[in-house]
Amino acid sequence: MAYVIPDPLPWTTLAVPLAAAEDALARLDERLGQSPIRAGWISRTHFLDACASLWLQGELVHLEDLVLHDAGMDQRAPTHELTRAHAVLRTRRRIAAAEPGWAVSELGLAALSQGRGGEGGSVSDDKPALDQDPAGESAGEGAFDDDAFAAELAAIDAVLERSSTVLAGAIPPRAQDPLALVYDLDWDEGARLQEWRRGVESTRMLPSLLAAALALDAWITIEPLQHRPWLQGKRMKCLSLARA
Repeated sequence: MAYVIPDPLPWTTLAVPLAAAEDALARLDERLGQSPIRAGWISRTHFLDACASLWLQGELVHLEDLVLHDAGMDQRAPTHELTRAHAVLRTRRRIAAAEPGWAVSELGLAALSQGRGGEGGSVSDDKPALDQDPAGESAGEGAFDDDAFAAELAAIDAVLERSSTVLAGAIPPRAQDPLALVYDLDWDEGARLQEWRRGVESTRMLPSLLAAALALDAWITIEPLQHRPWLQGKRMKCLSLARA
């Protein structure tokens, strides 16, 4: 679970592509800052990123369906994948509305991770970066709680996966703990998150883009969360912005 940054880093290999990537990001940021379509571009990016997060997990979510679902104008009952994509969209908006370093802070990690047993549930209520979801206002009393529904579906998926493992002849989970049907009881999310944060702290003296890339690699290696692995991309972006 430990993550070690290579020492020394191969600067002769990294220097040129790193400088080109930082230059491209700086130019894009400058152009967006003066562009009249900045708000629309950012909004569209939120939707595209939400769809891409599900695509990386092997699930297909159409951009048009996500837009309609976000506006409370679904043409059909929302699918499991669609509600998960909407959860990604809401989280991305929440992070974008907060301070650049909030998502990788201790309170931000607790609020976004939503660990089992209610960890982080009460923290998010006091955060200034509340979810900016216009669909919640437009849908009225009949609004659909995507986060709760997505959590329930994720729990069902975990139960089905464990059931398949047991039927395949693996050792059954500890039956005395009902959480064993949903969670890996040996998966210490707190310790893994602390290990990841130690890795992030060790990148403080590195260029922001390289630090974000190493933090992403550490997240993939350590795998702090059993669910919501798509949070990695959002946090790395915030880390990069916070260092800039």
